[in-house]
Amino acid sequence: MSFGIANRLILLAMASGCAHWDFLTQSEHRAAAATEERKAEEERQQYVPQAADPDLHAPYNPTADHLRVAEAHLRVAHQHTQAALQEQRFEDEACASLSTQARASCPLVSGAVQTVEEIRGGVRLHLKPGSNGAELIARMRCHLAFARARGFEGLSGCPLYYRSAGVDLVGLGEVIEVRATETAAAAAIRRDAREIFASLPSP
Repeated sequence: MSFGIANRLILLAMASGCAHWDFLTQSEHRAAAATEERKAEEERQQYVPQAADPDLHAPYNPTADHLRVAEAHLRVAHQHTQAALQEQRFEDEACASLSTQARASCPLVSGAVQTVEEIRGGVRLHLKPGSNGAELIARMRCHLAFARARGFEGLSGCPLYYRSAGVDLVGLGEVIEVRATETAAAAAIRRDAREIFASLPSP
């Protein structure tokens, strides 16, 4: 196998496991799949069955490596396609009872929050007594799934939601945590929370 072909196969293997895939949208995954399929076809076209040397005891075809690279591209394309489908399923499950219009609307949480606590990764929202934490977290998860699937385009007016963010109902259902895995997103969540809940007392 040539040095160039070997390196391309290594890069493809690395790309197929990249963590940044978690933050790609459905359309980005589908576009990436299309790109990989195009690259696979370009590699396949460079394969020449008649290129093998018949005089060798074990005939070697120097273009056969292109087939291996093409197969690697197709595997990555399949992974992108499956990721896009998974994002759609996640949104459908999170928003099962809501219309597309309702999914796009920003859940208003300020009226249900009693105090806000800044934590590593984001904030902890302590709800007022009697607040329906389960219903609120369901709306938040739906909107976050909807936003992720669309790359957060046109949804900047809804604070606390970023690409690497997640929301969880903790305790006995009286606390909602909004956390992000990316440092910049976590800082933005805390900043937004300070602005939204500026009039609330500290816990």
